[in-house]
Amino acid sequence: MVSMEFMETPDCATNENDYHLAMLKTLTFTAMHITIAFTIVYVMTGSVMVGGAVALIEPLCNSVGYFLHERLWERIRRRRARNEHPTPPFTPAAV
Repeated sequence: MVSMEFMETPDCATNENDYHLAMLKTLTFTAMHITIAFTIVYVMTGSVMVGGAVALIEPLCNSVGYFLHERLWERIRRRRARNEHPTPPFTPAAV
């Protein structure tokens, strides 16, 4: 079974802005991608239907992949940062 652990919002996130920024970046990328895909396919085929179909299906699939890719790399970055500055081991206080 494939682990979807990288999809979870990490506990070490400072705030929700990182998550929201990633979503906003994904949405703006999707809008740009749909516009470009439609324009190229429409110019090549002259068909609004074909241009529209390709412009919706392909970029939406890519956008999901892009979001997952960004989340995975952010998790890798955080793991590396955590390994570079490890937390000292817990030592109980003398009573």
